[in-house]
Amino acid sequence: MGLEREGKLFQTPELSRHPELNGEVNRYLTYLIIYRDRPENTIFAYRNDLSQLCKYLDLSNTPFDWNTVTGVRLDGFLCSLEEDNYAPATVARKIASVKSFFHWLKAVGRIEVDPTDVLEVPKVADSSSKLLKKDEIAVLLAAPEARGGSEAKRDSAMLQLLGATGMRVSEMLALTREDVNLTVNYVRCLTPRHEREIPFDLKTHDAIQKYLEGVHAETDTLFVNHRGERLTRGGFWLILKGYARSVGLSGVNNHTLRHSFAVHLFDDSAKVESVQYLLGHVSTITTKKHAPTQDRTLKAG
Repeated sequence: MGLEREGKLFQTPELSRHPELNGEVNRYLTYLIIYRDRPENTIFAYRNDLSQLCKYLDLSNTPFDWNTVTGVRLDGFLCSLEEDNYAPATVARKIASVKSFFHWLKAVGRIEVDPTDVLEVPKVADSSSKLLKKDEIAVLLAAPEARGGSEAKRDSAMLQLLGATGMRVSEMLALTREDVNLTVNYVRCLTPRHEREIPFDLKTHDAIQKYLEGVHAETDTLFVNHRGERLTRGGFWLILKGYARSVGLSGVNNHTLRHSFAVHLFDDSAKVESVQYLLGHVSTITTKKHAPTQDRTLKAG
């Protein structure tokens, strides 16, 4: 398949070899070539990114109904990219491709609601993520206490849990009540590849217990919104941004507490293997990105 452009044949990226790339995805790529004049390397990148999304969604039905894709499913796709240890810049590019595709679906009337409106594009570099000092973390984690109410209790539990475990926001939002053990104070974090149990402190225990005592939603999901539905990454980001602003902290994002958690562990002389386990990294190379610059080339030990 090819298209005439400026007197030469522009080849589209071998779509026939990717049967999952049919219907709307194929039309979108054609749109990028004809109407947006995107270069060939960009089309290849979009094809690869959307191919990965299609494989994750398992497009077993043809034609696929894109209206069935929710923000929760896309959060799962984002989590799968993080689990596969893609570089933050690569994850950001893939999510940007997905957002662009769904914006197009909405614009041409193929879907009624754009599920990517609340999908946050990750920050590009772990090493450039804002590092909070321990006293700044304490101030941020205490911010919900000044508000009161059931949502403030939920927010306190979420922030305390992130600060105490360093888990990913997507992992935290995927938790069920059964994943949290308040008897021995640990949270079970399940991923497609492995499971890990992360301990937390008494302050986190108290925050989660107070939150659960006031939850009446008929769901096993741990953290829910005001409608009793699972909270999304975008929803959490708005909550976090609000608390950060209220205590005078700028540059805080969904990765900040995780990055700060890891850095302070290294400051306290934690071994690479221990930090790797707590963060759920497949490789120590990823873990060492959180270490002080002079320690990133050191062997684990």
